[in-house]
Amino acid sequence: MLEDSREQRRKDLAKLRQEPYFGRLDFQGKDEDERKALYIGKIGVDREQVSDRPLVIDWRAPVASLFYSFTGGTEPASYEAPEGLIEGLVYLKRNVVIRKQILERVADTYNRDSDAPAVSDEFLVYRLGENKDNRLRDIVSTIQEEQDKIIRAAKN
Repeated sequence: MLEDSREQRRKDLAKLRQEPYFGRLDFQGKDEDERKALYIGKIGVDREQVSDRPLVIDWRAPVASLFYSFTGGTEPASYEAPEGLIEGLVYLKRNVVIRKQILERVADTYNRDSDAPAVSDEFLVYRLGENKDNRLRDIVSTIQEEQDKIIRAAKN
């Protein structure tokens, strides 16, 4: 059983090399001194013995919900963590397309430090319009706020 788990992890990490993450969120909790760049991906990867913060955060992690729920504005953002409600400011929300270790597209959907307009709809249209040879599309990077709420809702 342990061997199966290791083999699955090895396969997951091999996939991760090809497409390590699809989003970046710069977030500063209200009790923190600095903002942190959080990379959101299909699979989480820990920085073993380097830091308490992972290299890539699994899209299902509580803090990753900000990537889906935050739509812009100057108001504080929050997410529900095991230790309670975490509030803070989002400084950057960036969508990224990486395939076969090649950066193909970057779109900032929110940047607190810029006056440039958001491009969230443009990025969604781009992702949905990609040719996938009739295979099921990878939807994790295109989940919208309401869909994320349904996914994270407690099962009845």
